[in-house]
Amino acid sequence: MILTHHVKRKMSQRGITKNMMNVVSLYGKYQRDKIFMNRQRIKLLLKKVDFYRRMQRGKNCNKMVLKNLNTLRKYILKIEDKGGITLVMVDGVSITTYNTNSFKRKRKGSSRVK
Repeated sequence: MILTHHVKRKMSQRGITKNMMNVVSLYGKYQRDKIFMNRQRIKLLLKKVDFYRRMQRGKNCNKMVLKNLNTLRKYILKIEDKGGITLVMVDGVSITTYNTNSFKRKRKGSSRVK
């Protein structure tokens, strides 16, 4: 994944790490030039990760796999705290990234009286 100067600046401003972007690019939903991870997708992914973590806690536990699952879960929870992340990519180049719920807040002066 190639990062432009713009996306690096936006990541810094919005508290999005490269690891979080990697999780979104691997497990997010692709829609044209956007890859996003919303709350529904996060909930589904957390269920799957927790299921695999429970499976790994048996007698034949692979500690490396369990460590990777815990790390993945940590980043998924960080993405959930942000309300999801959207990543805009064109031909493998990251253009920009933002919090998925950032455009759902009420705008100043948006309520009109009819």
